[in-house]
Amino acid sequence: MWSFLRRRTLTQWIVVAMVAGVAIGVMFPAFAVSLLPISTAFIRIIKSIIVPLIFGTLVVGIAGHGDDMKRVGRLALKSIVYFEIVTTLALFIGLLTVNVMKPGWVPPSRLPQPAPRRWPVSPSRSPASSNTSCRRVSSTRRRATKCCRSCFGRSSLRSA
Repeated sequence: MWSFLRRRTLTQWIVVAMVAGVAIGVMFPAFAVSLLPISTAFIRIIKSIIVPLIFGTLVVGIAGHGDDMKRVGRLALKSIVYFEIVTTLALFIGLLTVNVMKPGWVPPSRLPQPAPRRWPVSPSRSPASSNTSCRRVSSTRRRATKCCRSCFGRSSLRSA
């Protein structure tokens, strides 16, 4: 059994982990949400490894060419061209995937219904004890009218 597990390549383990992640997310969504701290830590670890890995690769690649600056220059040019082509290709693949799959889109029929809208209530007053929907402003004087107890005397409704 152990020899079977040790013969698997890193790529195979990554595919197995992705399939397991999708299966857990589909079959046990509440448990999958509780694994958020683990996934966040994993992504942060990967982000912290990328920069030193790229730097080390570049240093070893340049040092491996020795004193031949002409070869180093050609390698740098090839690297920049390769980087630009692969980055552009990845951008197009990402944009195509997002436009075709539309991740995060939910049909309007499956959206939760919004709660009824209520005017903001001051913390000291309960909605039953004050008329909070009354916000009339006199058109001639541009000042709050004495229509109710909740809007009389509010400085935010008055204008000079």
